Amino acid sequence: MYKDKSVLDDYSSLFFSINNKDYIKKSFTIINNKNDHIFQDILPKYFNGPCRTGQLMMSQDIVDSLDCTHKSSTNLMVEAGVGIGKSFAYLVPILLYLKYFKGKIVLSTSSILLQNQLESDINVLTKILISHQVLLTFPEVLIAKGKTRYICIKRLNEYSGQNKELQDIKTKYDKNKSLKRLQDIENEYSEIDQDICVKNCIKKKCEFCDKCSYFMMRKQAKSTVSNMIIITNHDMFVNDRKLYQQNPDYAIFGKVNYVVFDEAHNLEDKVRNAYLFSMSFRYISSTMKRIRNKKVFNRNQKILDLCDELARCNSILFNRLYEDITDRVNNMPDKEKPLRLNFEYETYSLILNKVKDILADIQYEVAYSGYDSFERRSNKDDNSTEDTIKDVQISLNNFEMYLDAIINRDANYFTWVEFDYIKRNINRKSISINTSVRNIGEWLRYLVFNKKDLGCLLTSATLSSSSNVDDFDDPEDAYAYISESIGLKCDQNTTLLNEPINSPYDYKENMKIFIDAQVPPPTPSNHFIPELSHAILNAVNMTQGRSLILFTSKYDMNEVYRFLTKSSLPYEIFVQKGNSFEVLKKFKDNEQSILLSTGNFWEGINVPGRTLSQVIIARLPFPVPDPISEDKKRLYIEKNGDASHFIDNVVVPEMLIKLRQGIGRLIRNEND
Repeated sequence: MYKDKSVLDDYSSLFFSINNKDYIKKSFTIINNKNDHIFQDILPKYFNGPCRTGQLMMSQDIVDSLDCTHKSSTNLMVEAGVGIGKSFAYLVPILLYLKYFKGKIVLSTSSILLQNQLESDINVLTKILISHQVLLTFPEVLIAKGKTRYICIKRLNEYSGQNKELQDIKTKYDKNKSLKRLQDIENEYSEIDQDICVKNCIKKKCEFCDKCSYFMMRKQAKSTVSNMIIITNHDMFVNDRKLYQQNPDYAIFGKVNYVVFDEAHNLEDKVRNAYLFSMSFRYISSTMKRIRNKKVFNRNQKILDLCDELARCNSILFNRLYEDITDRVNNMPDKEKPLRLNFEYETYSLILNKVKDILADIQYEVAYSGYDSFERRSNKDDNSTEDTIKDVQISLNNFEMYLDAIINRDANYFTWVEFDYIKRNINRKSISINTSVRNIGEWLRYLVFNKKDLGCLLTSATLSSSSNVDDFDDPEDAYAYISESIGLKCDQNTTLLNEPINSPYDYKENMKIFIDAQVPPPTPSNHFIPELSHAILNAVNMTQGRSLILFTSKYDMNEVYRFLTKSSLPYEIFVQKGNSFEVLKKFKDNEQSILLSTGNFWEGINVPGRTLSQVIIARLPFPVPDPISEDKKRLYIEKNGDASHFIDNVVVPEMLIKLRQGIGRLIRNEND
């Protein structure tokens, strides 16, 4: 039973040592009682419904997981179906935990939408719990975004004359040069131009640090506040853990007591992105331009000549890549247009080694410039020279590290080329040579799962390949694919696998599935797209628009879009491109509309009500054969000896998880 009064019910309890076993035991008894009271008695009053059994069970498991962190590292995995209310299920135990124990807890997601929602949920929950005297104060909450979400004022001043968009940003900022105004401008953009976003921040040494939102975020994250919740993304958290392993002082978040990976089904891809290095024509050009534009370097003719030489190599390399990729794509029998191809190192070894040699010469000259400027430090014009040189050296060192991984064909990395299209032609400017780590599971075990002082919760609506818990003998079978892909070993001493919690929504009653047997299989023939287009036309007419159409291929999406726009439909038709938030808002605001989409619209979007009455899945979302899936297959063979069960154990579960995400866009509340 919940007790209103307790000797430990105020912050005087913090004077006890958290290592005191008696204090820990009493505190968690109170936390358990209060947790049950909140879900059974308090929250139903505010959300017009009875206590959600699945939500309560999940929260109780999370309390136990937090309790275990005082004994040893514990990793908890829980699949929570749509409608369970998983965010509240982990936020309530976390808020209670931070009342009785000092600590820093990270909520890591894969989407900006969920990050903003979590901030709102914490605010709502805390107000409710304070009004019932369960909590006394608001916790410190910080949203920490990636560097591409922050504007560097120093670079904005340098590059604002390059194009109209950058000039507009500077004009907006100049009207009110405050930190709040800068943050408002940053929130207007889904991503900041790479020339003006924060890359290699020099922190306190920068003249604009007191007005910089990125520096303020770092400062707040590093603070010694006794109880803090940091909301961030998977990429940034993993990158911060990398820094923490090198030296705790380097990390932004410092020591973290517990991390929640929400949308954990995306963790493998996000870790790969965290280790990703992308070398494009623009990346090399921008790096050289930054060097040329610095006063300390533009008086060094040797550096300028080397930059010119590297620029010529850059043009040769990416012109060759463009021609090679165009030939390879044009010779493919299938109309499907790939976005990734294997990088044929032998073809480019000479030019890449030439780039490496020039880069080494530039690094030497940059270092010499630093020594030269030190000799002339008495000159007041050179006060910021040291910072400028360090900034450039960091960029060049990163460039060199990943270039070495490509050239040396490091067994721990793999490399591919990536590109996009303008209409049906390859976009020359989009071509990049990418490299990233191979065995994601090993990296995650090293950074997160095997840490004795870090507890972890992994949750999502789709961690298993089936929505029916009866399909599995035990949780280990349910989570077999996701556990293997992220390196979570099913050890009862360190890992708790809970049975998937089914959604409370009545899918059998509220949703119908229709499979059009008239549409032929997607083959290289010309019949699939026309038949698919006619089937979609009939389907959207049945629901008078109100449809989300999900594709696995931009080619399919654009072909169907062309067909529908020529069909004289009385509904607004939107297609995903550019700003995803903007097109989603237009779809939500226009009830009888149609949205064609791919990529990130398979998950994370929430459109309850009649506006989204139908989800059409153009084809099963099997992973596209590309360098990433090929490397997964190689890893599978290395671990298992052959690929005989690769499709059953990897390809099919990966497809089913994405399929479940797509289907999950339809029923968003009990009234849908």
